[in-house]
Amino acid sequence: MLAIVVAAWTTGTAVRQRRLYTEQLAAQAEERARAEAAEERLRIARELRDVIGHSLSTIAVQAGAERHVGGAEEQRR
Repeated sequence: MLAIVVAAWTTGTAVRQRRLYTEQLAAQAEERARAEAAEERLRIARELRDVIGHSLSTIAVQAGAERHVGGAEEQRR
């Protein structure tokens, strides 16, 4: 009878440990996925900032050149 109780207790402990281990792995995978998603959002935001910054700089240079050269009518002449 004692052997049956010990075997049941050992089996229950092993199952519990395995379940906890599986839950920890799932939590780690979820956290890793969140971190990767945040990293990707940050990369996209940086890329977007660079593209917008370049576009605004180009607009500013073109506007400055137009002021220096003159309006569209003067450029045609």
